[in-house]
Amino acid sequence: MQKDFLFIRDYNQLNYELIAAAALSAFLGAYIGNRLVKKIKIKTLHYIVAVMLFVFALLLGLGII
Repeated sequence: MQKDFLFIRDYNQLNYELIAAAALSAFLGAYIGNRLVKKIKIKTLHYIVAVMLFVFALLLGLGII
């Protein structure tokens, strides 16, 4: 069974590509999110988060993700 999706390969070697991709995604998301939050109202942000949570829950429930 291949476990490349984990942060650790063979329990003694870190998956640096995955860690770098996750860190880059986190910084990009924080940067883009910071710029968007200044332009939209907090109520709109609440609606967006609610819809995204609902879609995520639906996909989890259907077994797609």
